[in-house]
Amino acid sequence: MKNCIVCLPLTIPSKIKAGLVLTPFVVSMVSQLSGIESVCCINLTGLRYEGLEVDEITRRFENFRKLLRRLGAPIDHYWIDSDASHINRLQKYCEKLVANGELQSRSVSIAICQCGAVEVLAEALHADWLMEHKVIRWEKNRAFCTLCNTPLKTELDHCLLLESDFGNGTLTMLPSFYAKECGALRTKFGQPMLISRRGKGDYRVSLFDRVWRLDTDFCWSFLFQSLIEDGLHPSAVVVSNRSLKPLIWSLGLSRKLSDSLQDMTVIVTPFMKLNSERLKSPNAGTLHKLIDRYGQLPIRLFMASGLKWGQKDVVMSSDTIFWSLKALSHESAVVPNVERTILPLSETLPMMEGRLTEQLITDLRKESSVPLSQYQNLLLERRV
Repeated sequence: MKNCIVCLPLTIPSKIKAGLVLTPFVVSMVSQLSGIESVCCINLTGLRYEGLEVDEITRRFENFRKLLRRLGAPIDHYWIDSDASHINRLQKYCEKLVANGELQSRSVSIAICQCGAVEVLAEALHADWLMEHKVIRWEKNRAFCTLCNTPLKTELDHCLLLESDFGNGTLTMLPSFYAKECGALRTKFGQPMLISRRGKGDYRVSLFDRVWRLDTDFCWSFLFQSLIEDGLHPSAVVVSNRSLKPLIWSLGLSRKLSDSLQDMTVIVTPFMKLNSERLKSPNAGTLHKLIDRYGQLPIRLFMASGLKWGQKDVVMSSDTIFWSLKALSHESAVVPNVERTILPLSETLPMMEGRLTEQLITDLRKESSVPLSQYQNLLLERRV
């Protein structure tokens, strides 16, 4: 079985911005430095694809793969939530949870909206761990769906519930200051979670003498166990700091099925946005357009500059791209090669610090000879 580094599943929009690609970019860079396999996980089902033709969803995925290749961020494997191999395993995963007493069927009060986008336990509406917060808004102590704008109504229904504690196993958090936040999140889970769906749900299982539609997020959350059955052992996962709840949920769920996932290194990226005020049009800030206009290497330097591990939010200026272009055009810069060695994960992150990349850009503009770290040599692809 091969060790691998993965990112949590990404939902692909029609226009892809740099922030979305940051986690697979880190996966690719760390993979090349550490010598372990890279896996990019993709969601191709769920609410955000509702109403789209299959051809459009496929087109988005292919465009995403092409974009990573254009960025020079090779990925060894893609894991997709709609793959038949994963779907066919859902039944046995659920049966094991039933056998362990962690998946139960009973009558509960649920809060639902008219379009079906919101369907949660009524008692969990105010819970910190609730995944549906993004599609719920509050007005005068009443909850509304942000998509259909209807108030949530409470009904009694027979549902499938996950009774689970996600506190088992260790997490090595990089940067380490996220350990406290993740520890607090882990203690908040362990309450009943609704995982069946009335009308919407792409996947079905047979349990307790009936057929259930399953929540899409519940289904992809077995990804770590699914990768193990594909011959890939996740030893590290890269997540945005906005995705810590899905991390705890998905890793905790897979740990119920496998003893080999008890130790995990988690690399948390800052939430990166581009301040595109100086760009000529709103679409100019998409990653495709940026590479079209400026080329691969300046955008690689731009992405790498956003990896400021000590910050939770990073707003990047297009000036970084401008100065990268200047640095790369400085003909007097002589960059010696660095011999490649396999590095442990703990050594890769310090050399990937965004401020070091910013200093590299400055040095390339001003200095006649610039020594490179192994990561910087990889980042520049020895082309300067």
